[in-house]
Amino acid sequence: MSEPRRWRPTALVIGAILAVVAVAAIAGAPPPSGPPLDPRSAKPDGTKALVLLLDSLGAQVQLNAPPPSGRGGVALVLQDLLDDQSRQQLRQWVSDGGTLVVTDPQSDLIDVPLFSASSQLVTGETVAGGLPRGCGIAAFAGVAHVDPSGGVLFAPPPSDTGCFVYHGGAFVDVHAVGRGTIVAIGGPDPFVNANLGKADNSVLAASLLAPEPGTTVSFVGSAGQIGGGRKHLLDLVSGRVKEAFWELALAFALLALWRARRHGRPVADALPVELPGSDLVVAVGRLLQDGKRRDQAAAILREQLRADLAGRLGLPRTSGPDAVVDAVARRAGLDRDRVHEALAGPVPEDGAGLVALAQSTEAIRQEVIRVR
Repeated sequence: MSEPRRWRPTALVIGAILAVVAVAAIAGAPPPSGPPLDPRSAKPDGTKALVLLLDSLGAQVQLNAPPPSGRGGVALVLQDLLDDQSRQQLRQWVSDGGTLVVTDPQSDLIDVPLFSASSQLVTGETVAGGLPRGCGIAAFAGVAHVDPSGGVLFAPPPSDTGCFVYHGGAFVDVHAVGRGTIVAIGGPDPFVNANLGKADNSVLAASLLAPEPGTTVSFVGSAGQIGGGRKHLLDLVSGRVKEAFWELALAFALLALWRARRHGRPVADALPVELPGSDLVVAVGRLLQDGKRRDQAAAILREQLRADLAGRLGLPRTSGPDAVVDAVARRAGLDRDRVHEALAGPVPEDGAGLVALAQSTEAIRQEVIRVR
């Protein structure tokens, strides 16, 4: 068999390094973090710019937090991922004097009907420069136009006030609840990073969320809320990483198949040498000698002689020593006392006696064989 090549460990190390490089190249750079509307995301559909704007205005921004305690705070729901109990608590907070801004038209927090059954979509191109204010709410005095950038229009009831109207529909609805106010907006797009700088969208955000320095703004039920998403753990792994994993698994399987295949004709492996019978006898004798078991060794010699003689003289294999002695003396003409001494004599006193017994049993065996 040829010796293994010395460069094989080096080749394995180089292969492992290349595999790591391949995975990094396939996976590529990690995508920008954060789901849509996440206040920590800097992607175009994130809302990190809104958080930075509020910070610059002196607001106390709280992410994924409950509504502010006491009065004077504002709660913002960009995307309603709340349960029924949380919504009920939020309505009670509004009734006690809080201000709630909801940009999810499908939220159960909004009781305002849509302007049409088809939820009329409005865009920045619908009206040149955006939607005009169209209402007399003092908080919106500095907001001339809003670019909805995609959204729906509400049909405010007479008890509500609609702002930023278009053909009878309102993009913003202001609804009084107890001592508080719910402001419904036809979509979150004006507040995302890509649209916050359009028209007066940033002024609208400042007017609603940070009317004065020190206002506490809580992002409630936002897309970045821990445990609020609907994705599983595997859904968070990049698709390119999954593809790289399967490619490595396939490459490993092919390598295992290649290494397991043996080329050429089958080679007969050398079998271990069997231990000859004579060596086994010698080994057993040495064990008995080392253990000073002369009685057991003598019994083995006599039992073997008795069985051999019984078989050659036509006696049953279970015949006793006396029957065998009589048959040997009668048929082979050997001295009866000599044969009896060999088959049923006393235990040898020492090693020399055991050797003498072995010689005697072998001599009797050979004489019987010659006679027969």
